[in-house]
Amino acid sequence: MRKIDPDLHHRRRLQILEAAAICFIRRGFHQSSMQEICSQAKMSPGALYRYFESKSQIIEAIAEEDRSETKHFLDEIQQHDSFIEGFMQAVKSRITQSLKEDYARLAVEVLAEVTRNPKIAKRFIANDKQMKTSLVQMLKTAIKNGTVNPTIKPDAVAELLIATIEGIEGRAILNPNFKFRSVAPALEEMISQFLRPDRPA
Repeated sequence: MRKIDPDLHHRRRLQILEAAAICFIRRGFHQSSMQEICSQAKMSPGALYRYFESKSQIIEAIAEEDRSETKHFLDEIQQHDSFIEGFMQAVKSRITQSLKEDYARLAVEVLAEVTRNPKIAKRFIANDKQMKTSLVQMLKTAIKNGTVNPTIKPDAVAELLIATIEGIEGRAILNPNFKFRSVAPALEEMISQFLRPDRPA
């Protein structure tokens, strides 16, 4: 039996996912065909179908990549002693990368499919839950350490922080002149002032 090279297998999957992302961004999920993805990936249909049998499976794999990116985002926050500093650095990294690669448009396509496909929705809901649960725990820890205002409600604040990130990415789609670097200082000031430990109740 032919042995599978795990590194080659991983590279091929990423090649397909990157090609699919380009197609989905350019033409939308339902307008993109598997043949177009094959062409973009420079791969034969037979080769592609060894990795993914359908576009739905590709979206499921994108969900798995999203889970990995969420973990990276959360890990970056925890590299800092200050939650506020760590969160802002992680946000800057995430949004700069997502806007540069036009992944905000891909997110819109994926979310539209989430509303139609319960199996895919389940994966992204799990990713969202991971993000919120971790942020809540970090905020609680920061409160105990005296680096975040003790009067905040971690559950509500976590929801708002996630909504802020998603809102910025969405804003970039609606406004082609949007530049994150122009609003980043105001965002940092807003979050810092709201979460600072000495803020009056």
